[in-house]
This record gives sequence, structure tokens and C-alpha cells, in this order.
Amino acid sequence: MVDLTSIYIIILAILSYYDIRNNKHVPDLLVFLMYCIGIYESILRDLLVLFLSVSGLLYLIHRLGLFGDAEVFVIPPLLIHFGIEAIDMFIVAIVLAVAASYNLIFTIFVSLVMIFNPVLSMVLSYVGFLVWRDKIRIVERKIVSPELIGEITVDGKIISRDFVIENMGKDIEIKRSIPFLPFLLIGSLLVIYTEISFLRQLLLLA
Repeated sequence: MVDLTSIYIIILAILSYYDIRNNKHVPDLLVFLMYCIGIYESILRDLLVLFLSVSGLLYLIHRLGLFGDAEVFVIPPLLIHFGIEAIDMFIVAIVLAVAASYNLIFTIFVSLVMIFNPVLSMVLSYVGFLVWRDKIRIVERKIVSPELIGEITVDGKIISRDFVIENMGKDIEIKRSIPFLPFLLIGSLLVIYTEISFLRQLLLLA
């Protein structure tokens, strides 16, 4: 039997590398490969409707500019394969990404706290955001070039090839973001190989 867990992690690791190295531009072939594997698995598990529904919801969120297009195709396969654990993976990724947006040392501290107390790490990440939010630059000025394809303007428009052709050389403002796939990879590994569970701890606190 094919070990889909290893396949997903390997693909996610390669995508994470390109996400960092190529300024959030990842190979479409790998993204679609992971998505196709997810479709195959969802058919085997009779979860195709859920798979497509999640994909549609993520696409709508993507159009709001909250994350890149690769996540639309990467997250559904993880959700189908890992089930409720995928939610923990996503929460871990968000907590670490928020912390990393302003302080690397604080991110490492939050990661260590997360292993022992996930909810506390979430609180710390939010407190850190409140403390350093004025220092976080969420907008950058850039010259329009093909390298900006896939980025998001301040008014929420995704920069397309046509936009680049029409506005080549112009000075525009784009929303600043950090690569999310590496944090999703870290979140996946932490949830798989440790006992981190935000959902379980929240249920115990309820």
C-alpha cells in the first residue's frame, strides 16, 4: 500500500523550499500533483463532495487575499488524508506564521511552548502581535514586473500576467506576506510526530 503520508510530506517539503527560494512562486506541476492525489484519495474514501466543497471555500478566501493560490490546492488533500488533525496542522501553521512576521526568536519560543501547551502558544502569539503590530509592515512599494505575478495589491486584486503587461514599470503598493507553506510543513510534522492538539486542549478547557 502506498504511504500517502510520506508522499504528501515530501511534496509539501519541496513546495516549501520553492515558496522560500522563489518568493512564494512554487511549481504548478507539484501543486496539481498533490491536488490530484487528494482527489484520488477522496474518491476512495467517498469524500469527494467534501473535498470539492473545501476547495471552493478556500478559493473564495484566496480571492479575499488572505493567502496564495497554492494553499487552495494543498490544504484539501491534507484535510482528506489527516482528518481532524489537519485542522491542528493549520492552526499550528497560522500561530507560527503570525509569530514569525515580527520576531524570529519569539517564534522559536512560541514553538517550544506549543509542544507543552498549544493554547498558551496561541495566546502568546496574539499578545506578541498586539505588542509589535506597529512594527509590522503589511504594505510594500514595488515596480511592476513578471516577478509580482500572484502577489496581491492593497485593494485585494491578484496580480495577473495581463496586469503586468498593462502596468509594466509602474510603482505600485502590494500586501506584504510571508511564505505560508513552510509553516504548514512544520505544523504537519509537529502534529504527526508530537502530541500537539489545539482542539483536544480546547475541549478539555471547555
